[in-house]
Amino acid sequence: MSNETSVSHSAVSNETPSTEQATSWHSAYSLTALNRDRYRHKICKTVAVFACVISALNAMLLWLVFSSHAGALYDLTFLLLHLLAFLFLQQQRYVLTTYYLITTISLQITVGTGLFVGAEAGFQYYLLCLPALTYLMLDAEPPWRVVLILTVGLGLLAICELWPYSYFRVEINEAAQRAFYFFNLSAVLAINYLSIKFYADESRLERSKQQQHTHVDPDTGLLNQRFIRDFGSKLTALCAQTKQSFSLILIRVDSYQQLLQSSGIQEAHAAITLAATCLQSQIKDSAVLARYEPDTFLILLPTTPPEQAEHIATKLNEVLQNECLINTTGSTRLKVRCIAAGTQPFNTIDLHNLLLEAHASLKP
Repeated sequence: MSNETSVSHSAVSNETPSTEQATSWHSAYSLTALNRDRYRHKICKTVAVFACVISALNAMLLWLVFSSHAGALYDLTFLLLHLLAFLFLQQQRYVLTTYYLITTISLQITVGTGLFVGAEAGFQYYLLCLPALTYLMLDAEPPWRVVLILTVGLGLLAICELWPYSYFRVEINEAAQRAFYFFNLSAVLAINYLSIKFYADESRLERSKQQQHTHVDPDTGLLNQRFIRDFGSKLTALCAQTKQSFSLILIRVDSYQQLLQSSGIQEAHAAITLAATCLQSQIKDSAVLARYEPDTFLILLPTTPPEQAEHIATKLNEVLQNECLINTTGSTRLKVRCIAAGTQPFNTIDLHNLLLEAHASLKP
């Protein structure tokens, strides 16, 4: 292929999109850590709030209703310990906060159930929050630690169920036991639901954000339409500021729709992949090559006058028409149409209008 077919190098046009693209990808990856911290903060805060509120309510009931001063002081002590979790939370030490809450809550539940209220009140069921907490909060920790926590939690649950009668046991009537039981079971369900919801919400938000920052077509490895929307105007603005020409070429692969209807999606994708590979071998790095639509490629040519772009489009059309797609039924030549559009130096560059002009020319 002649030198005219390949776009001349332009340091400005090549570096500007690449720098912006790198910034965008960095932003996308940083969202992972940001969203992870957000749901971790919410989960830790929810567990700490539940622990403080339930400890305060239990202390009040034990002191005022059941006259168990020892039990009330016991829960008040753990209330103060749970408040310390907010200090770790403020320091964004989420793993430490999780370990701390698991330790203090498990100890409070096991000893408190055995000494004061018994298994009938259902406080031991808070240990059923451990699987969700370990999975969502300690996913980066060594597996043996997670297994150890769950094993110890199961053991503590068994201890709570089998603990013999204690001298400090509070006499609770059947109606109060049922009230405690259903309240605690509801709180366990709420903690598990909120923990999973916080994780799911942030994961959904992260996927949405990353999709907005993804600029690569998965089928061809080329840039996609989102990249053109995000950075095309920046490129045209740079050409306008430096008083340079700007052109583009739209390449419609007609074989795509034909193969899609006759042979299926795999053959159609094969045609697009073949065209993408051919275009990549013909276009210099200074040009921006993208898959703009399922059957259409777009080449942005900064510093290239319209007449040269038309010449490039003609040459590309000839090269692509000579490419053959090998399939089960034989070989099929690619059918393509290439249309160029552009502006001269000192003219206003409107990428949207140039695309409309090229699209209109591609219509049958």
